[in-house]
Amino acid sequence: IVLVLVELTIRAERWRILLYPSAQVPLRSAFAYLTVGYFANTLLPARLGDAARAYLAGRSFGISSLVTLGTIVVERVSDALTILLVVLVAGLVVVPGSQIAGSAEMLMAAVVIGLAACVLVGVVVLRSGLLDRRYGRQLRAVVARVAEGAAALRRPRGAALILGLTVLPFGVGVCAFGAISNALGLSLVPVEWALVLGVLALSTAIP
Repeated sequence: IVLVLVELTIRAERWRILLYPSAQVPLRSAFAYLTVGYFANTLLPARLGDAARAYLAGRSFGISSLVTLGTIVVERVSDALTILLVVLVAGLVVVPGSQIAGSAEMLMAAVVIGLAACVLVGVVVLRSGLLDRRYGRQLRAVVARVAEGAAALRRPRGAALILGLTVLPFGVGVCAFGAISNALGLSLVPVEWALVLGVLALSTAIP
């Protein structure tokens, strides 16, 4: 429980830094709304807890909900990239040939296919001229507002800080998973803690 609280506190500090260009939010408030969003994600499908966090926190902090949503998008993208790197290294290099590594390979293939599909759809939309029409202009305006949530990444120091505050809580989460697996008598080594936790995170994030 202590490890989980430490992980949440680090994630709240990362979110507070992402929000800083728009509003100076106390760590306590960031922690509160972060946990509300995480709890909602356990009850609602399709990560709707993130949308709820953006709406509720935006109203409370006096920030546009779209800008707040942009900071959450930065969180999710940085988390996904970190997990992908962990799964790639641990699953394909450290313990190749294992059953878990096979799952990692399948997940990596799914991610690559998904990214390729997104790029293809983006190219088609750009070339079709749909963005120059009325609804396209409205969509671009919404995307621009969401992109404001990444303002903290425009400086190298801010980007490095966000990167560190993304890797650190994942490491704490791995330790928490290791503590639980050891308590249950599972004979896993630390690299397998990271791999299993990464595969679980990806398997819930991809849908």
